Amino acid sequence: MAQTRSELQAQAQELQATLAELNDRRTIERAKALLMQRQKLSEQDAYNRLRKAAMDRGIKLVDISWKLICAVDDIPRLGARRVARPVGMDIAIFRNDQDQVFALLDRCPHKGGPLSQGIVFGTSVACPLHNWTIGLHTGSAQAPDVGCTQPFQVKVVGGVVYLLAAELADLALEHLLPIAGPALRRATSP
Repeated sequence: MAQTRSELQAQAQELQATLAELNDRRTIERAKALLMQRQKLSEQDAYNRLRKAAMDRGIKLVDISWKLICAVDDIPRLGARRVARPVGMDIAIFRNDQDQVFALLDRCPHKGGPLSQGIVFGTSVACPLHNWTIGLHTGSAQAPDVGCTQPFQVKVVGGVVYLLAAELADLALEHLLPIAGPALRRATSP
């Protein structure tokens, strides 16, 4: 079905707003890095100073702070660790044999299997349910399979893993923890 002109215009406006927000985040990150370097401020102090300056001018900054998750050594090599969120499904933090760290929603795009229980190899993880291969960079299934799970930005500083707080709070909230067994019977019975 063809889209109407107004639908296409609305999509274009939404895309422009998203690109502007991304550009704003990059600008804030650069300004924060300059404050940290020139004034020898911690990352949080630099962000707080930027936030106060923005509020003084009537501008609300998007929260781009990073949340400390764990030490890299707390994630098993060629394995994963789960990070619980107050809303939505857990996030799986993976570590490969090169000590690279990745984060994905802990849900296979095929049947919702727990990727955190899968086998990590290279920059991929094999889903424990049906052996789908999911790329750790993008969350995309490897061909011939099709599908994608939500990736999350990861930062490792000094052997410590951080996730972007705004992504933890906002991304992939529509996916809920599956209910199975007796809990499912109680939830679905009249």
